Amino acid sequence: MPVTRRLGALLAVVIALLWVAAPVARADEESVRHLDATFAIQPDGTVDVRYELQWHFAETGRHGITFGIATREPWGADDTMDAVYRVDDVRVSSPSGAPAEFSTSEAGEGRRTSTQVRIGDPDVALETQDATYVIEYTLRGALRTFETGPELHWDVTSPDYPTIERFTARVTAPSGVERVRCLDGPGECAGEVREGAGAYSAESPRGVLTVVAGFAADSVANAEPILEPARVTEATLDRFDATMEVRPDGRVDVTQRLSYRFPSGALPVRWAGQQVLVHQPWASGQSHAVRVRDLETTAADGSPVLTHLLPSPLDGSTQRGLLLVAALSGASEHEFTLSYTVDGAVVRDGDVARLRLQFAPDLEETTDARLAVTLPAAPHEVACRRVSTGELGRCSAPDHEVADSTVTFNDVASASGAYKITDISFPAAALTGPGATLVDHPDDALLSRARTGLIGGAGAAVGLGAVMLGVARSNRPRDERYAGTPPGEMGSDDQVRPVDAAEPTTVRFTPPDASLIEAGAVRDGHYRSTHLAATLVQMAVSGQLQLSSRPLNVVAVPDRRPSTEPERTIHEAAAAPGSRVDNRTMRAMRAAALASSTRVIGDAELWRHPDNRGRKRVLRLLAWVPWVLLIAGLLGVGVRYLPAAFGASFLPTMLAFLLVGSIAVKFARRRLPTRTRRARGTAMLDQVEGFRQYLATAEADQLDFEADRDIFRRYLPWAVLFGLTERWTRICRELAMQDRIDLDTSFLAGATLHTLDRDLDDFSSRVADSSTPSTSTSSSGGSGSSSGFSSSSSGGSGGGGTSASSW
Repeated sequence: MPVTRRLGALLAVVIALLWVAAPVARADEESVRHLDATFAIQPDGTVDVRYELQWHFAETGRHGITFGIATREPWGADDTMDAVYRVDDVRVSSPSGAPAEFSTSEAGEGRRTSTQVRIGDPDVALETQDATYVIEYTLRGALRTFETGPELHWDVTSPDYPTIERFTARVTAPSGVERVRCLDGPGECAGEVREGAGAYSAESPRGVLTVVAGFAADSVANAEPILEPARVTEATLDRFDATMEVRPDGRVDVTQRLSYRFPSGALPVRWAGQQVLVHQPWASGQSHAVRVRDLETTAADGSPVLTHLLPSPLDGSTQRGLLLVAALSGASEHEFTLSYTVDGAVVRDGDVARLRLQFAPDLEETTDARLAVTLPAAPHEVACRRVSTGELGRCSAPDHEVADSTVTFNDVASASGAYKITDISFPAAALTGPGATLVDHPDDALLSRARTGLIGGAGAAVGLGAVMLGVARSNRPRDERYAGTPPGEMGSDDQVRPVDAAEPTTVRFTPPDASLIEAGAVRDGHYRSTHLAATLVQMAVSGQLQLSSRPLNVVAVPDRRPSTEPERTIHEAAAAPGSRVDNRTMRAMRAAALASSTRVIGDAELWRHPDNRGRKRVLRLLAWVPWVLLIAGLLGVGVRYLPAAFGASFLPTMLAFLLVGSIAVKFARRRLPTRTRRARGTAMLDQVEGFRQYLATAEADQLDFEADRDIFRRYLPWAVLFGLTERWTRICRELAMQDRIDLDTSFLAGATLHTLDRDLDDFSSRVADSSTPSTSTSSSGGSGSSSGFSSSSSGGSGGGGTSASSW
């Protein structure tokens, strides 16, 4: 064969191969070429897990991957419990020869946590884009038992994975697997029992992958979840058991047995606190001071625990103190015995004495709360008082029992909190002492000076803020526009002038010479979810996509592939016919739209970025003014005048100055000049705003006169971008009902002529929700609390889950 013919044949083969590969060619993005998982269930209920990931990096120079394994998540069957997974014996290797050094750490807090396995060498950058990693570990707590028998209902992945091109999995059990199910998001993937094992597979899965395997009863031990009480995010008082003993001399000995739960992962020193009233009203014009002394706290083992009563500022005619207890241990649960003595809680009122003392701290989350009050004599009346703005009101006393001189409240949660106090009366003759001394209300002049200080400090801070705002706005650059050129038209960069704010917008009857994302970026100055929603609608009315709002779905039309970015990437990320998108897919679409928007915002031909370094230096100096005045004031106030001056006037003044001043600093910094539009950017903005005004003001008869029958579909994406969907749809609906234009709603599944505007608004809202990035905890969101063979199960309904990303 002549050389020329052989070269021609070879060229034909190359062209044919390129032609065949072209439809599946993708932009080089990070992906998992093949995810293969093995779950080997052992007789003792543990599961030996093996993940093999053939990873394709988006670029060379990466170091490795981070693999997350869920270790805690809320238990779906009981919200008071968490499902816990024990991960042991982690091993990592790389068949491809990539660095396989790894370290583990705990991530997440509260009720969702994970073990993060960081694989790779920070000192070694990979020279290839492809590497294979094998992660092996032992898992406890993964199995469940239902009426149908024991099963593994497990999430292999989570939304926090790059694109997975191929998925396979295998589940083995001691007596063999009897039935299987494979879930891929809302749909299903291939699953079968093969040689006594569960075999699962999926090509280009779109959702969270979940495997379900059922096996014979009693073939495995410990086929139950590991459940623990749900973790808390703040110190929570679970049990409160207290006594108050009123002595004949009027003092009250208080003992509280407290059981606290603390957030996990916090500092080794845990703090618990409760507010107590230390100055409370008695009657009109009179108050009595309550003094707490002899504080002592012991732990369950009898060891002392640091306790302190902090003073609190005046609050109307009451004063609150904060009782703090420090637990000197990192454990999540603690039991304390807190005791103290109260003076001034018992007041003589004629022939009776009254005990007025806080029932209990805030017990809203407490399930077990009891209080027993022992008096010197049998009580006359048991009541509740509410303290509010210096006045006493009535409240319902908790259910109680009276036995001789003891009043027992079996559940004081309803009367807990700093502002509900007892009002228990008993014979005054039982007292040997005079009882509490009544005093006038706190000094009204003192409160007046405090209010004056607050107002003065706030006023000074507002003045400082005005100065800062003047600095921020000084010499503020303005947008430019072409001189001698109609709005929206391009001119010469040598002939520009500042934009006059009074210039009216010129109506434009055709869309701008820009894409929807470019127009949105120029108009808003940043990315918004409506930019993506409008682009999806434009691709749908062009026949490239098929949309649905309930449930949200974006399906690619195979033969209508766009030729421009980011539409091409969005089309590639969309679901194939018969499948459905998930949050990961929507985030990929958002990333493409965001990248396009960022390029527009960074275009030096459209924007000018000001130099704010000088303004920021001045603002930093002004921000120190309140602190300098505070220090100078403290040094200038003599020790002899410190209590009155500091507490009543100076302290409120400076607190207001610092608070309002900090707000003023932030406000001024946000008013620093940002990027301004060059003349080219202003011309594009004129086009966008001119067309927006046309859609916002045009009437039906104008549209019919000025446009063809397909005007609705051509201008609808722009109405979505501008938030004018309802108006545009209403106007076009009138013309469509007169058969003057076409109004085709087939691009949005389920939409009709009368519901299209609502359906589009719902679609835009769902696009925003599903495309917003979330923080990874490796959990897929489910917990496997129900059988994976039920009709309600879907990908992500199982227990556990993993995450994977590169670094």
